[in-house]
Parts: sequence; structure tokens; C-alpha cells
Amino acid sequence: MHLATLALLHAVRQGFGRISLAYPASRVQFSAVSKAIFSDKMKNWIKQWPSFLLFAVFLAVVIHRAWPSVLPEGQAAPPLKLRLDNGAVFDLAKHEHQAVILNFWGTYCGPCRKEAPELGRAYLKLKRKNVTMIGVTVDQAPLSNVVKIGRALGMTYPIAMAPAASLESYKVETIPTTYVIDRQGKIRASWVGTVSEKKLLRAVQAL
Repeated sequence: MHLATLALLHAVRQGFGRISLAYPASRVQFSAVSKAIFSDKMKNWIKQWPSFLLFAVFLAVVIHRAWPSVLPEGQAAPPLKLRLDNGAVFDLAKHEHQAVILNFWGTYCGPCRKEAPELGRAYLKLKRKNVTMIGVTVDQAPLSNVVKIGRALGMTYPIAMAPAASLESYKVETIPTTYVIDRQGKIRASWVGTVSEKKLLRAVQAL
């Protein structure tokens, strides 16, 4: 790309040369401009700008990963319908007066695998308190295959495939992403990255 830029500036310089021949009185001015454009510093900068661009992209990715976007606390949770691994249909709108935990995960995700046993233990304690937890997988594999892996990892809670629209509405850009939804259907806590059993229990107890 920078080679094309150099070619363009060369053409501009050639144009300046022709103009200066046609208008001798302006030759000094065009010559100065031409030298400024083709100074060594300018050439070096043009050659190096792809590196600067690559660094800018890398920096943007790092910042995005450090501060990923999630739904803000207090916002109403978007509508969500899921087909669970037991064949039942989960409809968030019909779970009023019941706290719900949504954990977006994938079988290929190392942090998701790491937190699975903690979430499984938390669910065994929370389900007695009328709290629902669902592992919403982003995998493209058949649900039955995903469930086998999830159970082996220690997931004791229902598992469902994530509808494509839900990933956008819940701003799932990184997995794992976990939401705690209160009994009024509002977001009360969220985590991007792993969450411990202790933190999850504390968040639900605060509802």
C-alpha cells in the first residue's frame, strides 16, 4: 500500500515540474513544495505508516478486551426464549418473581471450562431458593454433544443453544459472559470472564 502512495506522490512531483516549466516565475515555489513532500522524513513516515496502523488496531483490540461492553445494571433484560436440553422451552418473560442466571459459554473456551464446576456447585445451592440457571452455549455442534461435555465439566444446570439474536441483544462479545436477572426482570449483576461460586452466591443473595 505504501508503495502505491509513493507512486502517487511521484506523479504529483512530476506535475509540479511541468507546471514550473510553464510558469517560470513560480518555479521556486513549486520546487520548495516538491522538496517538502519528498523530504527524507516524509518518505520514512510513509514507509512506516503500516506499522503504526497495525499498532493502532492492536491497541484498540486490547482496550476492547479490557473493557468489554455488557448490558448495564438496572436495564430490563431483553426477551429470551431457549430450547433446553430436556426438551422444555424456557421463556424469560414467563419467569417473573424468579431470579435467573444466564451463563454464555462454549466448549472450546478454557475459562468457561474452568468456571463450570463452580457454577455447578452454586446452582445446586440456588435451585432450592427458586433460582434458575441456564448455560447458553455459543457452539455450532449438536446440543446433545455439547451437553455431554458440559455434564463432564460439572454443569448441573440446564443447557441450551444460543439463538444468534440473543448474542447481539445481550452484547455477548466475549465468553464466558454471565448475567444475574432479578425477580423484576432487570439486570442486577454481570461478569465478562470467569465468576466464582462465592461471587455468584453473593450477587443472588443481594437481590
